[in-house]
Amino acid sequence: MKSKPFVLVSIVLAMLISAMDTTILQTTAPTIAETLGGYKLYGWMFAIYVLFSTVSLPIFGKLADIYGRKKIFSISIILFTIGSLLCGLADSMVELIVYRGIQGLGAGGVSPLTMIIAGDLYSIEKRGKIQGFFSAMWGVSAVIAPLIGGFFVETMSWRWIFFINIPIGIIVLLCLIPYQENITKDKNPLNYLSAFFFTGSMLAFLMNTITTENLVIYNLIGVLLLVAFIFAENKSDKRFIPIEILKNKNISWMNINGLLIFLSIFAFQSYVPLFMQKVQGISIIVSGLVLFGMSAAWMFASVPSGKLIMKYGYRNTIFFGNALLVLSAIMALFMNKDTSFFYIFAILTIQGFAFGLVVTIGTIGSQELAEAHQKGMSTSLHFFARNIGTTFGASIMGMLITNQVDVAKGMHHLNLFMLIAVIAATIISFLASQKLYSHNLQKQ
Repeated sequence: MKSKPFVLVSIVLAMLISAMDTTILQTTAPTIAETLGGYKLYGWMFAIYVLFSTVSLPIFGKLADIYGRKKIFSISIILFTIGSLLCGLADSMVELIVYRGIQGLGAGGVSPLTMIIAGDLYSIEKRGKIQGFFSAMWGVSAVIAPLIGGFFVETMSWRWIFFINIPIGIIVLLCLIPYQENITKDKNPLNYLSAFFFTGSMLAFLMNTITTENLVIYNLIGVLLLVAFIFAENKSDKRFIPIEILKNKNISWMNINGLLIFLSIFAFQSYVPLFMQKVQGISIIVSGLVLFGMSAAWMFASVPSGKLIMKYGYRNTIFFGNALLVLSAIMALFMNKDTSFFYIFAILTIQGFAFGLVVTIGTIGSQELAEAHQKGMSTSLHFFARNIGTTFGASIMGMLITNQVDVAKGMHHLNLFMLIAVIAATIISFLASQKLYSHNLQKQ
């Protein structure tokens, strides 16, 4: 396919702006809140983005199966770009939060569809290399996004952290023009009622991660909408979540593993710079550099993942990654004020290598083990499971840090939770694999 290089540029750049948007706001958010005057709504700049990008994942996956990747990916990029433009023009915190929601909706399509398109274009053996490109984009964004954000704030305006997405979004769309997709489409239309119930239920449950008020009400709404969703699905022959995916035990096991592993350990990286700055007195720049090992190792592990699947199978390779995560959690338990930079660097490097295996192989498995016309939905559900795990895990770890008198004690409790949780997650995943995983897939 002659258009393949252009499509690759398109999806890699899309992943870059999605990754940068996640990290660049972390350094500029205080300035934005001060300028717009809304510190009480500070957390919602991040929360609304996470909420909308998470709950929209399955919807975009389903739409991609029905209408094709190119059309839905284009809509996602347009939503994200328009949201970026509006964020840059916002005159109040309320406006900014609404526009961040639009950005989040677009991101909910961008993240899985880059992987879905890569899955359509490349074989299992080559898919790992493409995942390596995506991992590199996250690594690049982790390094340059804070620098770009600081540059814009100091020399121009915070608004340019959003405006910079516009030309990149246009390039992504232009590179996508030559793409001629050849896929098997899902002939079943979107069940709008089920989609509404499912989305509303997940939004209500996710409120547990961003507020402590009215949780009983939110959870009650979540339960009622979830019951309504199950009822609507059972009454319809056009399911929002295809029954074939739910009955696919191999995919179910990978989703369980992704959810539990990400809940137990993934958010650890977010609190390491805080520990280094507040407890060890390390500078912001140096505490940020410690994350580079994770990004580099993630990319390094992603590249051979396709070949590892062919040689060792999905299950063995994923559990090797899980074992490395347990090792990193054991090492993290010994962190203290005097722990060296290189020791912490080693912990995150091990985690990066492990996630490079677990994430890449889980993504490939969710595509290869699904029916041809359901790959979009299957991939999105795998992303959804990981995002749910990450969101709740970050919330738990955040409470463990903030509920202590000092960061050092909070970090110790966080590391203890992480060790117990990742061991429990690995054991539960192993037991689930005994019931769900088909060993005849070992060399597929």
